[in-house]
Amino acid sequence: MAMAVYERRPHGTFTRDPQELVAPSLGTVDAVRDHLLGLFIPTVVNGNPDWPHDPARVHRWLAVLAGFLHHNATTERTVGGRRLSSTDIVPHELWPLAGFRRPRLIALGCLVPLWLIVAWSTRYADEGITPSWLALAASLVTLVHIGLVRTWTTPWPRPRQLNLSRLGSSRAAVDSCPDAWRVSRSAS
Repeated sequence: MAMAVYERRPHGTFTRDPQELVAPSLGTVDAVRDHLLGLFIPTVVNGNPDWPHDPARVHRWLAVLAGFLHHNATTERTVGGRRLSSTDIVPHELWPLAGFRRPRLIALGCLVPLWLIVAWSTRYADEGITPSWLALAASLVTLVHIGLVRTWTTPWPRPRQLNLSRLGSSRAAVDSCPDAWRVSRSAS
C-alpha cells in the first residue's frame, strides 16, 4: 500500500510526500495502517483516468464485500448445502450478497414484461404480426423462463466456458458430450 500511495509519479513528482510516514502521529502500527488505508483507495481510483469512479463509492462497495465475507466467516453461512467463502471473492458466487429472494424477484420482474409483450402481440396478431413471429417470441420467452426456473432450483450451477472457435468441428460435438466420447472410444 505504501508503494501505491507514495510512489505514484504522474509527472515525475511524488503525489504525496513520503516524509509523512515518519510523522509523530504515525507512531503505532495501527496508526500507519489506518493512514495507508485511508489514502489507498483515493490514490488508486484518482490515479486511473480510465476508471472514473468516486473514491467514496468504491470504499462503500469494498465495505459491502468485506462485510459479506466477515458475516460468512462469523456465521459459517451455507446456501444450497455449500458454505459461503469468507476469504475469496468469486464473481459468480456473489449472488447471495443480494439475499435469497431479491435476485429471483428481479429475474421475475424481467420475465413478466416479456410475457406481456407476447400476450399483447397475440391480441394484435391480425394487424400484421405473423404467426411465425409469435412462435419465435413465445419460444424465446419460454427459453428464458426455463433458464430462470433452472437457476432458481440450482443455487450453484457449474460455470462453463463457451468456446465458439470449436463450433464447426466434429470434435466440438464430442467435447460437448464427454460420456458419449468415452463410450465410443471404449467400443472401438
